[in-house]
Amino acid sequence: MANDRDPQSLQLLTREHLIAAARAWHPDIQVSDLRTRADRQVTIEGSQYPTKVIIALAHELAGQGTLTAAMLAGTAARRRLTALDFPVSPPKPRGIAAPSGLGDGERVVPAQLLRTDVLAALRELDADGDARRIGEDLHETAWRIPANGRWYSMLTVLQISLRRHGIDSRAELKALLRPRGGMNLGHWRDRLAALGFPPARGLGDARNAPAGPADGPWPPPDELTAARIIAAAQAWGDQTDAFRTAHAARDWEVWIAGAAYPVKAICRLAYLALGYDPQSIQAWKKGDRYSPWDKQIEALGFEIHAKADPEEFELERFLEREDMPTEIRREGIVRLTQGRFRRDLIAARRGAERCDVTGIAIPEILRASHIHRWTDCKDTPMMRKDPANGLLLAAHLDALFEHGLIAFANDGRMLVSGRLDTVERKRLHIDEPWQLRFTPSPQQCKYLAIHRKRTRAARGEDQE
Repeated sequence: MANDRDPQSLQLLTREHLIAAARAWHPDIQVSDLRTRADRQVTIEGSQYPTKVIIALAHELAGQGTLTAAMLAGTAARRRLTALDFPVSPPKPRGIAAPSGLGDGERVVPAQLLRTDVLAALRELDADGDARRIGEDLHETAWRIPANGRWYSMLTVLQISLRRHGIDSRAELKALLRPRGGMNLGHWRDRLAALGFPPARGLGDARNAPAGPADGPWPPPDELTAARIIAAAQAWGDQTDAFRTAHAARDWEVWIAGAAYPVKAICRLAYLALGYDPQSIQAWKKGDRYSPWDKQIEALGFEIHAKADPEEFELERFLEREDMPTEIRREGIVRLTQGRFRRDLIAARRGAERCDVTGIAIPEILRASHIHRWTDCKDTPMMRKDPANGLLLAAHLDALFEHGLIAFANDGRMLVSGRLDTVERKRLHIDEPWQLRFTPSPQQCKYLAIHRKRTRAARGEDQE
């Protein structure tokens, strides 16, 4: 039984929620009024996080609301983490002080190093002009990174960059990079390479240094976290009307907390908040619908859909009326499903406009079919827009599917009603075994199960 500081909603958190929170974590982001410095740490994917803060962040990302210090006890957070098989550290012994800059809750991991940190370090080194630190007089075995046609000492760049994260001395830096500290130098080299600064060894002759990116290449997708996407959505509302008009979505929108936002603008706002140069970000080209940035946003759990047609939005509201005649409602639903929803289904298939069963590629006879019916999603309207809740079917299969004369098992096999005899099956070209041309996703299997249950009687089945 939950007490005042052990909310029942903690039981809804899964391992996936905690992993997503760990990936979204950044020490600069304040989660409610909770302190990031803590005696107890939890290890998730090899890195440590303060127990209460990571639980609160997962709680928010799971859509369960904000937890404050007054609402969440440390014992409750640790109990849930332990139940999900995440190791929690014992309390720090009293009387043993943590090293400066490396206290509990402040350990720095490579994923926290940002491109803006490195660029700031390079600017400081350029202003300083120390040849040994810039890399023109480095030993041939020293690690260095390229930028602006010069070589820079990798350790010096890391030391300056990590000042932003509380690492104030070279001794602390060496302790952080020491293998027995759990994070060896190779992880940091990999992170620098991902940020566009691939480390190399060799003579420090500046003439051999590649140009390297100071204001490019484009910002790394993995700097987009769930927390930064949410913050960018909040920042969108603070922009001027002129900005929102200039950056309005043309084709695709990302859904964040129940509202739609232009994908590219959200990325830009997130990167600007990280300190990227505004002119560089303005020149940034995101690319097509399946760019690395789109994939990163979807990997964080956000959905990207085709931009809603204003007329479709008004039609959807109109169809919610209780006094709507059945025939008019049916025609309106057909118009909606063959518009934005159809575009989403085609996009989910990488632009392939083919029947999901027969492979027929004649657009005029293809229908976008909801698996869980549009009219049955009144209490869960996002299901109406979910591409997993749809199939592209040839018109005759769409009609059979709508009335339950065919259904699909979770492995994609077509289930045909016993009401259709051999002659009718042959005329409909479903006398041979058919199945979906892809393996249904776990989410799609849930929708297919709903459809099978609803249409069971039409196929003469007593149970699944």
